[in-house]
Amino acid sequence: MTNIAFSGVVLIGIRALGIFPNQDEVDSFLHFWKYIGWLMGVDEKWLVHKESDSWKLLYRMQYAHPQSDHSSVELGSSLSKEPFERQYRYLKALQQKRAYRQHLEVTQFFIGRKKMHKLGLKHRPATWFAYYLIDRNLVLYNSAKYSPKLSQGLQHRGRNIQKLGLALYQSKAKNLTSMHQ
Repeated sequence: MTNIAFSGVVLIGIRALGIFPNQDEVDSFLHFWKYIGWLMGVDEKWLVHKESDSWKLLYRMQYAHPQSDHSSVELGSSLSKEPFERQYRYLKALQQKRAYRQHLEVTQFFIGRKKMHKLGLKHRPATWFAYYLIDRNLVLYNSAKYSPKLSQGLQHRGRNIQKLGLALYQSKAKNLTSMHQ
């Protein structure tokens, strides 16, 4: 179920936030998560080939886990605090707090106040950040379809963010690897 959530559910989430991948991008994304699942030893019957397959499986699986339980609350709490694990170059504490608030606002946008409460998460008075993301993404990513220069700029920015993330987390990854040797 987690593997499907990281594939099919993420696709609907990015669409809801104003980014509409083409079919090749969707197929590549699903293939990536299918491969990750295969590497982790997930039985192949649970690895999806098409986006519609993920929705069918998720629909069936919701009956196996219909209610939030203690582990759901623990997972929700843990995931909500992910922004505090992020490494920033400047004003780390301030950026982590801002990312945490934004993270909760986007979560509330998707699951609503009731489910936030069920997961033990503090609801936000307004979810303006999710609407900002939708507007920004609709303008940027739809414009990029018609402007090769903007498309290249977005790709370049994305690669720079990846490189920065790698640089910020590289020493942490080395420490984790050395622990397991």
